[in-house]
Amino acid sequence: MPTSPGCSDPRISKRCLRATTTTETITINRNKMEQINSPIRERQSVSNLPVESPQLSPDVLRKTQLVRQKYGSLSDFMRVMTPDQQMFAAKNPERAFFGEAPTLAIMRKTYGDNFPASWLLPQIYDLVVYCNSKGTLNEQQMEFLAEAIVNEYFYLKASELLLFFYRFKTGAYGHFYGVVDPMKIIMALDEFRKERDMAIRKHEHEVRDKAVEDHAKTAITAQEYCRRKGIPEMTTEQLIASAIVKPPTDCAPTR
Repeated sequence: MPTSPGCSDPRISKRCLRATTTTETITINRNKMEQINSPIRERQSVSNLPVESPQLSPDVLRKTQLVRQKYGSLSDFMRVMTPDQQMFAAKNPERAFFGEAPTLAIMRKTYGDNFPASWLLPQIYDLVVYCNSKGTLNEQQMEFLAEAIVNEYFYLKASELLLFFYRFKTGAYGHFYGVVDPMKIIMALDEFRKERDMAIRKHEHEVRDKAVEDHAKTAITAQEYCRRKGIPEMTTEQLIASAIVKPPTDCAPTR
């Protein structure tokens, strides 16, 4: 039986199969998963080729090369960044937000236009199975949702999306009573974006405060600088007389 790339691990395969057989209203059966996997396998044969595009800027090209060095081919990426990694992202939110995982946009530049949505499909399917959805989320809805996420949230990292799916599962964005539709996932993702923005602002403030603190530890006064450089301390009058410091031109002459 063909399995989703996100369910390649034996434990995931068993969980997906068990949930499918016990949940009558989940309409994604073996044939549909085969239809989902078929275009993914077709994309792999193309996306595994080295990316050498003169249209990429030096910065983007550097990022795509780093992704391939860290994750390898498309199939390697799919094996590493499975739904199982959601727990790791939840335990390390700082790394999820500020680590080196690629954004959806960089994933597209690295592995091809279709890859980000293909990677999202197992994540979405895993979410539906976990929530024991009583609604119908068919293949077309899953594909549209994946493409919509790529189009609207291309700046999110793969690690951030793993964190989002974990938080969704734990009820961070409300309880859906067994009904999960694409609109609710998008609305929840927008709430996650706000959380992400707050985390980034907090991180930037902490970095600035740390820089100011570090500078204060090494800063010295003008008198100390003169002492270290062997420059004799001088009064303001002496500085003016030596032309090191000149008085403002609009100052009235002293009598």
